[in-house]
Amino acid sequence: MKNKNSNVSFRSISVNAIDCKNKNIFKCQKSSEWHLKYANESSIFLRLICWMGFLVDSDKTLRRRIIFRCFLSTLVLAVVDNIVLSFFQNRRGYYMRLALIYISTYMTAIAIWYLMRRKREDLSAFLRFLHEIHPYTERRETSYLLYSICCLPIILSILSVISENLESKSSLYMYMQPINYIHLQIMLVFIKSNFYFVLYPTFPAVVVILHCVLCQRVCRLIRLLRTEVESCPLEEFTISKQSNILRQKNVIDDVMVLMQKVLYLPSFLLCTLNFSSCCTAVAWFVLGYQKEDDITLFATFSLFFAIAAANLLAYFWFAGGLPIEMDAFREEFCKKVYHRLLTLGKTGEIVFQKALYETPSFVLSGCDILYFKRSSILGLAGAILTYTLLLVTS
Repeated sequence: MKNKNSNVSFRSISVNAIDCKNKNIFKCQKSSEWHLKYANESSIFLRLICWMGFLVDSDKTLRRRIIFRCFLSTLVLAVVDNIVLSFFQNRRGYYMRLALIYISTYMTAIAIWYLMRRKREDLSAFLRFLHEIHPYTERRETSYLLYSICCLPIILSILSVISENLESKSSLYMYMQPINYIHLQIMLVFIKSNFYFVLYPTFPAVVVILHCVLCQRVCRLIRLLRTEVESCPLEEFTISKQSNILRQKNVIDDVMVLMQKVLYLPSFLLCTLNFSSCCTAVAWFVLGYQKEDDITLFATFSLFFAIAAANLLAYFWFAGGLPIEMDAFREEFCKKVYHRLLTLGKTGEIVFQKALYETPSFVLSGCDILYFKRSSILGLAGAILTYTLLLVTS
């Protein structure tokens, strides 16, 4: 097992690693420690995505199959129950639009799970590939964030229980059958609310964290390569060294192509889901809050808005860091080649600059509709306000 604190440099990548996609490098040796194929140590991050069925190892043991099927049953039951409940609600106008938006939100969450499940082989290969290049050890901040996200269903369910309209909510959850005992009302609302809040917003938030961690790891690879170029003396920055660095960059390019394959559709659906949630929450603050005096509803919609806005911001920030890091590497490489040309007069080495500039920077996209750049964050905020006004005034 590799040392937990080891910092593996790109210098350890051989030329044979470049051809790993043509060989069967993704098939790791069997080990009782399944997580060692993806990281140096076990982590809540890997266990969550395994329990959700996003890895090929999710089906390898009876225990993991049971956990995965329990998780899937929770998602499906939440969607079916919410659709059934919608027939018992007498809503009109604005409130009917809100109900339809939330039903579509749950359906989108199921679609995201299905797409990620279909890509489990690609995601497993991607994680193994990253581990071969630079072994991964989970940061404490990621663990704390995941634990906090997993507490969301309990927090939101408590808000539902202490709501002023607990009795009417319990009657609705019982398909318009009255419940006279307060303890049964609390139990029913708490349990059903947990089902709903696991499906949304907890599950999409966990998937967003997964995607952000993947982008962050690729950014770290590019940053390590740029640091290697920056720390290399001009005398040692020979054609052979430049060629080796560019081969390492090609390995990263292969990693990013595989990541785009995994995130192509789910990234678009995640952003659409969180975008509609932001619009719905803002619309409720404009209209619904004036008609309701329940402070727990305000707290619930505030949490929904905060989570959806944070998901969008995190997605565009971390995915938008990929072209920034690649441009920084390109600039550092070309600057080093140019300084070597001026100092030593090695004119033949300028060819590498042209090859780098002819290659456009990688930008992660969702269905070729959304392109994740940090410069798009302000435009996204403006779009949320615009569509909220359309929702309110229509």
